[in-house]
Amino acid sequence: MGIRQIVYCSQASLDFNHLRLIALLNCARENNRRNEITGILLHAPGRFVQCIEGESEAISQLYQQIGQDDRHRDLCVLQDLILPRRFFASWSMGCGEISRSQYLELETAKWEQLVAVRHGDQWISPGFVLMQAIWARLQSRPQIPLAS
Repeated sequence: MGIRQIVYCSQASLDFNHLRLIALLNCARENNRRNEITGILLHAPGRFVQCIEGESEAISQLYQQIGQDDRHRDLCVLQDLILPRRFFASWSMGCGEISRSQYLELETAKWEQLVAVRHGDQWISPGFVLMQAIWARLQSRPQIPLAS
């Protein structure tokens, strides 16, 4: 059937300092491993962009839980697709700190144009290409401990 991938952005309701972010990641990683969900979380001051991937029902349930989480608000789905494979298969929840300007680039990127870029065996959007480029740059330097 394929892998469902949702990319969304949101605003933090709380001040997410380093310790609070690590606590969130530890919980998310445990739950994601159990539910075979992969993805990444990009954190800017007061903002999040997250990509989650997995079986469609598991992703639907997780996104519903995310929507009810009072640690953030103003969720906006940037992309919701069925794909032939995962992009972040080795990450139960990778995480990286991004700048406010990088967040704004991601939030306003073209996510609906799937014909813009061909990547291996599937079409992806310019917004997702930007997300992957930011993630690749983050991987070249340590960000947040426990980044598995």
